[in-house]
Amino acid sequence: MKVKVLHSSYVGRSNEQLGGPYQQSERHYVIGSELEVHAIVVFEGRILFCVFDKFEDFTWDYPWMFEVLDGAVPDDWIVNCFDGAVSMIVGPEFLAKNVEAYQEFVELVPEAVQRMRERWRTRCDQSRATP
Repeated sequence: MKVKVLHSSYVGRSNEQLGGPYQQSERHYVIGSELEVHAIVVFEGRILFCVFDKFEDFTWDYPWMFEVLDGAVPDDWIVNCFDGAVSMIVGPEFLAKNVEAYQEFVELVPEAVQRMRERWRTRCDQSRATP
C-alpha cells in the first residue's frame, strides 16, 4: 500500500479530528513524498497508518495526512479484530496476530521493531530491483 504525504503537521485540525488534544503538531514528513504503509490499526475508533518518517522512524498517523496512491495490500498481511482499545489490526502476521504483538511494536520492544525494519528493508530492496 502506497501513500503520498499531503500534510506535515496537525495545525488547523480540531481535537475531534485528532481524537484529543495533541501537543506535537509538526510531523516528520516531506510533503509530496511517497511512503509505504506497513500496517493499519483501529485504535479507540480512529484509523492509523504505520509509516516511516523522514528520519526512518516508525510513526502512526491519520489517513487524512496522506493520499492513497495504491490501495493494494501486501500478500503477507492479515486482518485481526479484537474487543478493546485496539479493535482491528491489518498488517504482517508477526504484528497483527494478536494485541500483544502490536503492543510490543508500539512500545518499541527491540525484537519487534527489528522484525519490522527487516521487512521494510526487504521491501525496499525488492522495489528497487523491479524495473
